[in-house]
Amino acid sequence: MAERKHQYEPAAQLTEVPGVRVERNWLYDVYRGTPAELVAMGLAPAAMFPGEPGMPLVSVTLWPRGTEHRSGWNVPGRLHLSRTSKGTFTAALVVSAEEQETRRAAEAVRQAERDAKERASCGTPTADEQEHARAANIEIRWRVLDAAIDQLGLDEVAARVEQLRRERRPARSAGHLKVVWCGPGAEQPRLQ
Repeated sequence: MAERKHQYEPAAQLTEVPGVRVERNWLYDVYRGTPAELVAMGLAPAAMFPGEPGMPLVSVTLWPRGTEHRSGWNVPGRLHLSRTSKGTFTAALVVSAEEQETRRAAEAVRQAERDAKERASCGTPTADEQEHARAANIEIRWRVLDAAIDQLGLDEVAARVEQLRRERRPARSAGHLKVVWCGPGAEQPRLQ
């Protein structure tokens, strides 16, 4: 298999340099700074930056030495350098597979905590709360139907339901009401 163009030797350890901004996500770290600052960190040699002789003008992707052409875009050590403004560059470095898994697991924990907090503040109900809401909604529908029968009589309610079916419109009983539970421990459902 053919090797990739623009290969480099990734640094074993990066050095922190004042003035370089760092953002981390589950797949890669993004470094923003001048070429001198990024070179001082050990990200890439100065000759490999965009705009240098023999390199593209705006952006370049550097691959770890020995990377085959069909090895994928998320290869650990892959470095994408791009010019963001005059004298400022962004370097996106793909982290190791182990670090990716660690970060994904940490993000999954943070997402579960956010989901639990959202459910607790009138957000998405749990499966038990949804089942309880369905049962409450059915109970409300029966109460509305019973009240209509008490007020109008069974024959009148049946005639109106039949008329609505003929017009192919849904009956306007409590079916349009939606029961919403406000988190665990809610005393009464709220109707919308």
